Amino acid sequence: MSDDIQYPLHGSCNCGRVTYQVSEPFIRQVACHCTDCQKHTQSAFSLVGILPRSGFRLLSGDLASWRKTGDSGNPVDCYFCPVCGNRIYHDSPEGADSVRLKLGTLDDTRVINPQVHIWTRSKQAWYQIPAGVKTYETQPPAKS
Repeated sequence: MSDDIQYPLHGSCNCGRVTYQVSEPFIRQVACHCTDCQKHTQSAFSLVGILPRSGFRLLSGDLASWRKTGDSGNPVDCYFCPVCGNRIYHDSPEGADSVRLKLGTLDDTRVINPQVHIWTRSKQAWYQIPAGVKTYETQPPAKS
């Protein structure tokens, strides 16, 4: 992660209709290896930045949403651009005070530095988690 990151950060969907601003640092950044994230990203994992809801602001566009049940069994609300389908963030009814931003939608991705890998029991065998990074086979406790 670069030391010269300046807030606010900005991001958008693929087509640019949805834009947003992040005004506070992330509480935590996570690489999620659950099967839902693998399907969603069409890759080995999803990169998520957890931040206080007060630190996220939609600048333009309208978001569509749908509710799914995550691998944890908990409901997850997914917000995405209704034009290009790019997911912007997730939240859950139980965690209404935070947003789980899809980090790949940031304009400047130098801030990405996941400290935790979760749902590693469904990790792709070919991917090697970096040494020294905290891992959880499933969903970690809320305060970890």
